[in-house]
Amino acid sequence: MLGHHKAIKAIRKHSVVPLVCVNPLEQFIPSFKTDCPIHDKPLELYCPCHEEPCCTKSVSRSLPNCIGITLFYSFVSDLEKSDKLKYLDNDIGTLLKNIDSLIEKSQSQLERNFSLFAVLNEKLQDLEIKLQSKCQGLHVTAYAEIEAGVAKLQKKRQMIIDYKNNSSQLRQIGADSQLFHGTKQIEKFIEEERKALSEIQM
Repeated sequence: MLGHHKAIKAIRKHSVVPLVCVNPLEQFIPSFKTDCPIHDKPLELYCPCHEEPCCTKSVSRSLPNCIGITLFYSFVSDLEKSDKLKYLDNDIGTLLKNIDSLIEKSQSQLERNFSLFAVLNEKLQDLEIKLQSKCQGLHVTAYAEIEAGVAKLQKKRQMIIDYKNNSSQLRQIGADSQLFHGTKQIEKFIEEERKALSEIQM
C-alpha cells in the first residue's frame, strides 16, 4: 500500500496525456546534452554568467571567476513558471508567421510567373522553335527553383511545429531538467532559423 501512495505522489505534478503525444518526445529528449562534453561529467551546476549548465570540474578549472553558480536542479525548478517560456512561445509564433508569409509570397510569385510565361508563350508563337524552347526551359527552371524553395520552407515549418509540440508536451510531462534542455535547444533553433529567414527576405 505504501508503494502505491508513493507512485501517486511521484506523478502528482504531471498531467495525463495521450500516448500519441508522448511518442515525439522519445526522439527529442535523447538529444539533450546532460553530460559535460569536455570532462564527461554530469551537468549538475548552472552558471548564470554563461547561461549554461556545467559540471563540477568546469567550475573549478574553467569558470573560477563566475559568480552565482548554483545547483542545476534548483535553477530549473521554477522554469515552468517563468516568463522565459512565454517569450519562447512568442518567438515560435513569430517564426511560424514569417515562414507562412514567405510561403505565401513564393506561391504568389509562382502564380505571377505562370501568368507571365503564358503571355510570353502567346507572343512567341510566331518566333522560331529555338526561341520558344529557350523560353520553356526558363519556365521549367524558374518553376523548379520556386517549387524547391516552397518545399524547403514547408519542411522548416513542420520542424517549427514539431518543436512547438515538443515544448508543449515537455511542460506537461517533462522533468524540470528536460524542460530546461528542451528550451535551450528550441531557442538555438529559433535563432538559427531567424537568421536564415532574414537572409531569404533580403
